Amino acid sequence: MFGNARIIERATNEVNAMSGESEKVFSRVSLARTLIALVVAAMLLASSCGSRERQADRLYRKANQAVEEGNLDEAVKLYEQILDDYRDTEVAARAEEAVKLFRGLSDSAKLYPGRRATEIMIATARALERYRSRNRRFPDDLASLVPRHLATIPVDPWGRTLVYRVKSEGRGYVLSTYGSDAAPGGSEDAYDIVIEDSKFVRRGAGS
Repeated sequence: MFGNARIIERATNEVNAMSGESEKVFSRVSLARTLIALVVAAMLLASSCGSRERQADRLYRKANQAVEEGNLDEAVKLYEQILDDYRDTEVAARAEEAVKLFRGLSDSAKLYPGRRATEIMIATARALERYRSRNRRFPDDLASLVPRHLATIPVDPWGRTLVYRVKSEGRGYVLSTYGSDAAPGGSEDAYDIVIEDSKFVRRGAGS
């Protein structure tokens, strides 16, 4: 009788001991799972933040390209989009400074069409030079600059396509806008602006 009691007692103690060990193992597994979940969450958060930075940076570079092309209104729009959609990114700080600068320039350009026309002419001349560097010749027309070198065919502040002519044998070019009256000569906003082989021959009023 006593022998059986000891056996039963020993068996019960062993079961209790095993139960305690099982609880410890379960606790360790639960802790490990919690730590893994936290690490995964942190990685996903970092990935999300990195993705937002990259998206904001792409918009920022696109806005800078618009500035290079003389499209200040589009640039301002893109900078503002960064501030609206990616305010929590590092890129937003740069965009905030840029939007102040180029919003002012855009407003100024609208007040002084001659200055705006000059900016468009400069941006187009730069695009022509980039095209020549890539193709070893100037393009036959301004449409050839789109979309690699310019987003759209350049027009002056009065809505007219710039006048472009390639010199004989493709050795140079002449780029012009005839101002508000669309006729050679004139003064104030009607003044002609002409670039020949990347050099100004005439500049308009306010430029």
